[in-house]
Order: sequence, then C-alpha cells, then structure tokens
Amino acid sequence: MCAINIMKPGMIKKHALSQYVYYLNILLIGRKLGLSPLSELTQDVTKSLKGVTESDAYKQTSEVAAATAETVKSKFNDMRNSSLFKSFESKLGTAYTSAKMTASTSIDKLSGAARGPSAASTPANEQAPPMP
Repeated sequence: MCAINIMKPGMIKKHALSQYVYYLNILLIGRKLGLSPLSELTQDVTKSLKGVTESDAYKQTSEVAAATAETVKSKFNDMRNSSLFKSFESKLGTAYTSAKMTASTSIDKLSGAARGPSAASTPANEQAPPMP
C-alpha cells in the first residue's frame, strides 16, 4: 500500500514558513560572508570564461588566429616593400603636397581680395595723385 502524507492546512503554512526562514538564513549567511547576487554572477562568469580559455578548442583556435595574423602581417610588409606600392606612395605624397600648396595659395588670394587693396602692396614712399 502506498502511504499518503496528508497535511492539515495549518501544517502547510508552517512548513512553507520554515522553508522561507531556512532560505532567508542561507541568504543572510551568504551576505555576511561577502556573497551577493552580483558577486555570484561575477564568479560564475569568471569560472565559465576560465573553462572556455582552458579548453582545447579555444587553444587551437587561438593558435590558428595567431598564425593567421603573423601571415597577414608578413604579406602586408612584403606588399609595402614592393616597387609598385612605393611608386604609388610617392605619387600620392606628391599629389597631397601639390593640393595642399594650391589650397594655401588660393586661400591667400581670397583673403587678400577680401581685404581690398592693401597698403602692403603699394610702396610707402609713393604718393597718391592729386585730386582734380
């Protein structure tokens, strides 16, 4: 025969209350020990991250990524040392310098035109013609 545990309504409330008090005591003890939901989450994340970084799959992936990065770096340096790249770099530098000088000259001309005839453009010892 199967024994059935039938509790009276008052017993259910006392049991639920005792469980609540039990869990509340566990939480209070944890708080006194410096444990909080945030610290527990931090510990869980740290533990999970450590587990991931120590896994074989992570180690293999990081080795492949490091080798790939080294290969790309090597190829980029090879490309940078090529004559085609150096020629392009030189032409680009020349074009930049030329554009910079042209812009500077244009700005100087525009600022001079905005000021009107400047006293610096006429000699100081030259006198204006007499007015009729």
